[in-house]
Amino acid sequence: METKENRRKNTKKKSHGMSKTLSIVILVVIFISLVLGGVFAFVSLDNGELGVYNYNAYANNIKLGLDVKGGVYAVFDVDKEDYIDDKYVGDPDNLDASFDAAVDGTVSRLTDLLFSKGYTEALVTTSGTSADKKIRVEVPDVDDPDEIFKLISKPATLAMYEVADDDGDGVMEKVDPDSDPLVDGTHIELANVGQQEGKFVIQLKFNTEGTKAFADATTALSGKNLGIYLDGELIMSPTVNDPITNGEAVIEGEYTYEQAYEYAVKIQSGALQVKLTMDSSSVISASLGDNALKQGLIAGGVGLLLIIMLLCYRYRLLGVAASISLIFFALTYLFFLSIFPWVQLTLPGIAGILLAIGMAVDANVIIFERIRELFAGNNMRDIKSSINEGFKNSLSAIMDGNVTTIIGAVVLIFVATATIKGFAITLLIGIIISLISSLVFTRLVIKCFTAINSNSTKLYGLDIKEVDYHIDYKNDGSEEPFRLFKKKSKTSLAYATGVIDAEVSDEMEVINELQPASNVQVMADASVIEDDQNNDPDDDKTTEVQA
Repeated sequence: METKENRRKNTKKKSHGMSKTLSIVILVVIFISLVLGGVFAFVSLDNGELGVYNYNAYANNIKLGLDVKGGVYAVFDVDKEDYIDDKYVGDPDNLDASFDAAVDGTVSRLTDLLFSKGYTEALVTTSGTSADKKIRVEVPDVDDPDEIFKLISKPATLAMYEVADDDGDGVMEKVDPDSDPLVDGTHIELANVGQQEGKFVIQLKFNTEGTKAFADATTALSGKNLGIYLDGELIMSPTVNDPITNGEAVIEGEYTYEQAYEYAVKIQSGALQVKLTMDSSSVISASLGDNALKQGLIAGGVGLLLIIMLLCYRYRLLGVAASISLIFFALTYLFFLSIFPWVQLTLPGIAGILLAIGMAVDANVIIFERIRELFAGNNMRDIKSSINEGFKNSLSAIMDGNVTTIIGAVVLIFVATATIKGFAITLLIGIIISLISSLVFTRLVIKCFTAINSNSTKLYGLDIKEVDYHIDYKNDGSEEPFRLFKKKSKTSLAYATGVIDAEVSDEMEVINELQPASNVQVMADASVIEDDQNNDPDDDKTTEVQA
């Protein structure tokens, strides 16, 4: 008859995993990588240490918002007379309403323009009456604010015409100088820089009316040149390869990033519906104070240290694996925050980071508690199988919580204001990285640990009391539970609802398994019957116990 110990040994023989040597190599590589990651994250080499060029720690490249670092602001006067003379066509009674709508459209386009250029926390507001309308633009952490404000205030009118080189001198000119533009600035929703096949391109997106106008134009000019004019000056004349009907166009060419960016800025500026003139500008100080960021980093570091200590105390070696995973998470998080152009840290953005860290810790706790439950509830499992099942059984709960959070963050990015967008972007990046760190990185580290030692329950924080199935937890003491006394045997207690196996030690043991019932039959199993036949022929093979 196979005992528990034999079955446990057989289970261990069947399990396969990485060798101790490989696990040690992986752990050493992880340790070195984390140390180097920490150095590159926080240590700048700007005094010629590298000998070739200076290196700025990537944590220092994270752009900061108005409330953390401050920035600049500018106030622009809206030229109503220019709007009346050059752009308004309609009933004079509707002039004010049309002008206010044009100003609101300009605010919206300026917000989109600044967001597309990486200034996610830029704030654009209006003030004043219809006769004296002003637009205020606040931009955080800008190296050259004059360039941004020049872009906004530069008056520009965008128009597209059919052009051709009729004289053969390489100079493109309008085919019909007196014709109306095929597409104008009011049709363009967004212009930015993209990449296609390793080359920088200019991407255009049109609104609903512009989609139709551009589709008609490109259908009529397929194989011909479409001239793009800004303030009456031809800035480019791309060839129309095919009709474009989806409202999104790509202008290809041998552009550098700076050239593509400059063209995109010019096209976007021509899409503004009103003319703006800078009235004043100044510097904005950080609303949270100069030491807010430093104090926040100290608080975050202390909090992370306390979490690591608690995890190690509660889960031992599993907690060490989670702590290594959290360090990996933090360094990777900082790296992606530094390279994504849409990230600017403000108070809501920092809140998104803290929430992402909390969810990363929560995922590890869910996994570890599940491992403890599995190991305690079924002592036939070894440590490795409990860990594997723990990760498997925790996956659905972790994915449910994180996927719903990701969906919420994506919705906020598209519909929320600029400040809330910053929160949503940092949260989305953090959630994705936390899933990778908790489900993949933590599991890799634990797999390396178990390859070195998979026998010590204390080492993994699994030295917990097993569930005692011999205790009648449901009996409140008002009724006398059954007591069965037998030596050196394994008995099966059969009653109306099923069969429950109970181990009986060499000494007399009291089994409180069952609630009182009208009739319970206690039968010895085959091995006990055979043993009784050989040793005690007078012993009864069946015993009736009445309630």
